[in-house]
Amino acid sequence: MPLETQSNASSRANKGKKPMSSMKPPSSIGMIKSEFKVPSPKQSRDDTFKPPSSSHARQSSIASLSRVASDAAEPSTNRIPPSSVGRVAKPRSSIKQPVEREENESDEDDNASVAESFISLSRVRRSEAERTEYFKNQPECQFIKDDSHHVKCTRCGKVVSLGSKRPFTVRPWEKHREKCDQQVPSSMLNEQSDTEQPTSPTAKPKRKLKTEGERKLLLETDPRAQTVRTNETLCKRCQKWIRCTTQTYSLFVWNKHQLICSDISPSNRVAAAGGKVRLVNDPQVKDCGPRHVDCKFCETTIPLEGDYDPTNWITHQRTCTAPLPPPSATSESTVVAPSDGGEMRGVKRPLEDLEETAADDILRLNRPRKSSYKPEDKEAPSALGWFLMPFKAFARGFKESIDNMSASGS
Repeated sequence: MPLETQSNASSRANKGKKPMSSMKPPSSIGMIKSEFKVPSPKQSRDDTFKPPSSSHARQSSIASLSRVASDAAEPSTNRIPPSSVGRVAKPRSSIKQPVEREENESDEDDNASVAESFISLSRVRRSEAERTEYFKNQPECQFIKDDSHHVKCTRCGKVVSLGSKRPFTVRPWEKHREKCDQQVPSSMLNEQSDTEQPTSPTAKPKRKLKTEGERKLLLETDPRAQTVRTNETLCKRCQKWIRCTTQTYSLFVWNKHQLICSDISPSNRVAAAGGKVRLVNDPQVKDCGPRHVDCKFCETTIPLEGDYDPTNWITHQRTCTAPLPPPSATSESTVVAPSDGGEMRGVKRPLEDLEETAADDILRLNRPRKSSYKPEDKEAPSALGWFLMPFKAFARGFKESIDNMSASGS
């Protein structure tokens, strides 16, 4: 092998190694460690694996730098710490916006009220003196004495509660003003009603209530009222008592009844049916028709003006008198032939005889004692004797009945 080729080979072999002068001597012989690691079979690289391109790493770094710049522009309350910049960034939808957080907060602030700015999302906090000055500058706000948690709105006249945590909280007052500004003040309504009242043609004056004397006078002068009392009125047409409900001599119930019980006469067919029913049920009518009625007493025919109109018949009844019944006469049907004993049957006894016989029957039931009667002298029975007395009387009567039966049988 020539010298040039040997020198070239040695230079290629020493090209990947460090120079001997740059290597440090080991501190001890036992501490020497091998600088090369033998790769294991698991760590063998796949031939198809490709390292990520440098352009992709550059894009991710640019995106992370832009995110850091945007986080620096946000308020300090929402700024992410630098230690979390290298981490995986959360999606923007999961980050709460300041406006949403303010909407979810309560109406009462912890330390002071907050005035929102339309230009920025920063929150301005006021002290108690500034809040008091704010309420003093409100023309429609009226303070309540010795009360720093309530104020009165002079526009609507309502008392607005400012919360119980902090005095003179602004947020409840601002919310009330938003609702109150949408309503028309009562003063404007009164002025508008005053201006419209004389021009409205349909405006009616307020009705004046009547006194008790005026109501009584109206009822007494009403031709439809027959009798007027304190709590009721008799209707002349239907003959019903109309009772007052709320007050004496009430006109409301009376007028309501008159709407039902009007003076309009019923139809001819209904009137004819009522007249026919009255004539048919009258015992003095012998025969009747649509235009006539025959009287049973005087046997005259009374003409009628309308169909079954009972006016003429009622007038005839007042003048016609019922005849006396004929005297009772004996006939063969009532007289019974005398029997062999000479007694008459079928002849009524006078009323005096009936009274006498009734008195005799009563006397027979209550027979007087005979002169030979002597009461028995016996001692009063004991308690057991009083208890056994009904049984003894039953036994005595039963024995007497058997004796009477045996005597009658013999």
